[in-house]
Amino acid sequence: MASYFGPTNIPPLEAFVLKTPVVASNLHKEQLGNAALYFDPDDAEDLASKMLEIRQSKVRTDLTNNGIQRLQEIYSDAKTGNAELIKKFQLLSRRIIR
Repeated sequence: MASYFGPTNIPPLEAFVLKTPVVASNLHKEQLGNAALYFDPDDAEDLASKMLEIRQSKVRTDLTNNGIQRLQEIYSDAKTGNAELIKKFQLLSRRIIR
């Protein structure tokens, strides 16, 4: 997620639903917590380094597990105010995984 915009971006959350590890600009740390590898959005070499790092099996596994946990935290927060968002994520997951 090589973006300057956030932290309201949905694609990393979709990746968590799909159990896909995330590489994101360091501007998304508040939203994604420990569920992503972060890079400086002004440093192409840093991004390339993180893309290589995410290929390591342990890194992918850790990020996937952290993503699932982070999504549960977000769902927990959202349950009180936005059950509709949860429904949409569940529908997306079922549609893509088929």
